[in-house]
Amino acid sequence: SAITGIILVMGGLFPVEVGVKYIPNLPTQITFPEWYFTSLYAFIRVQHLDPFIAGAIIPAIFVLVFLIVPFFDRGKKIAMLDRPFWVALGVAALGQIALVTVWGFRAANPFEALTGEGQLVIDPTLFGSSLLLASALAYGFVYVYVRWRRSKLDALRAAKKPIPYRKVPPYILSKGEIYSLLGGLLLLQAFLDFSIFRAFLFSLQNFALLEIGMVFIAFAATVHIYRVSTHLK
Repeated sequence: SAITGIILVMGGLFPVEVGVKYIPNLPTQITFPEWYFTSLYAFIRVQHLDPFIAGAIIPAIFVLVFLIVPFFDRGKKIAMLDRPFWVALGVAALGQIALVTVWGFRAANPFEALTGEGQLVIDPTLFGSSLLLASALAYGFVYVYVRWRRSKLDALRAAKKPIPYRKVPPYILSKGEIYSLLGGLLLLQAFLDFSIFRAFLFSLQNFALLEIGMVFIAFAATVHIYRVSTHLK
């Protein structure tokens, strides 16, 4: 319920636009794919790179790498500090994806906005070197940091010193606080239901979607508080 509510709230806050209507008689303008395809768009724009390789082979290699990683990462330890190589590799991969995703929106020079057809073609040397440099920096920084944190913890354990983790005791709600929260959430849901009805009457679909998501979130909070309160009795 909470996850559904969050999705609906995000849909109400950031509605999907239909976009500009295509008119064949007007000159062709620069168009962009959806943000989750701009990484492929950046590869396709690389000079002298075959579109099939850019749009099919390279993504397939990325998917294959993610599929075979679990067969090589057979360690039983799951803490990030115990797995510096794989943590750094994952961060470097995410950095690559972020870089090419942003580059899909930008010109051949990523520091410039893409405004004309002359800026579409990306220099392969610049593209490849930037990916290698960003990956190396991300991998190296994360790997060194994780190893440094691991060595600090090992030194504390060797010296038999307490590890500096702050433990915050949980706050237990009283019966009056629980009833107040439940009553407030129920009143909030009733108010939102009325507001949703008015939003539909005035054709405010995005606002109604936002409030429906808030109802789902409030309902999830109500059920969670009630469930926890029954276990505390």
